[in-house]
Amino acid sequence: MSMNAVTQLRGDFGNPKGTGYASIRFEDIEAADEAAALIAMDTFVDALKGANFTAANVGNTSITSYALQSAAKPAANVNVDSQLVVMWRHSSEIRPRRLTISGIAPTSPVLEEKDAGVRMTAAASLVLQGLIETLQGWLLGECVIIEGKYLVKR
Repeated sequence: MSMNAVTQLRGDFGNPKGTGYASIRFEDIEAADEAAALIAMDTFVDALKGANFTAANVGNTSITSYALQSAAKPAANVNVDSQLVVMWRHSSEIRPRRLTISGIAPTSPVLEEKDAGVRMTAAASLVLQGLIETLQGWLLGECVIIEGKYLVKR
């Protein structure tokens, strides 16, 4: 069963109204049912925060049900308009998928300056690959990270 998931994030400021709310959207979670997908996505976004892919606080996760968490403002100045946009795919597919992670700090250790701009480091790509494979229930090497770009909405 393939489903889409959304997890709410909360930073200190950002988005058109300045509330600091944003979200992480993940397309095509492959899980046995909605309950399994909900647990997998909730674990995934907590791991993203723990691995410095976002400094924003994690809020509600939804598939069809919710894993409720408080989304109070974090202690730091977290801008949810600061995003890491990752293009990735399954090793057997051609079509890329997109993962947008809001609230990444511009000084996050998962980012580095390259000729094409600020991008995700090779080490961070390996961490994210493992997190996605765990979320999807895939084997090692089935997730291919194409690129991770740092963007700030204006």
